[in-house]
Amino acid sequence: MLLSLLAVVAGVMILAAILTNVLAKNVDAGNQAAAVEHVRSIQVEEGQTLWDIADAQMGAGFSDKKEFIAEVEEINHIDGNMIHAGSYLLVPYYA
Repeated sequence: MLLSLLAVVAGVMILAAILTNVLAKNVDAGNQAAAVEHVRSIQVEEGQTLWDIADAQMGAGFSDKKEFIAEVEEINHIDGNMIHAGSYLLVPYYA
């Protein structure tokens, strides 16, 4: 009898842990869905690098500068520091 009771309690605890995990993931997914990625155009200034642009333009929605720079490179179809003063770049932001 005691063994059956322990098995039921253990099962309830496991089920509660699984449901808590699932609900937490749904809340996180809901928060991420609220932010929508947009782009804006900026003009590259003399001597500016993608790292400088990341410092000035990176906002919430990116975990680090490398992620932001990779997104800028992808959007603009560039590789590395192939930017020149006076040219325009599209940079992402979340709103």
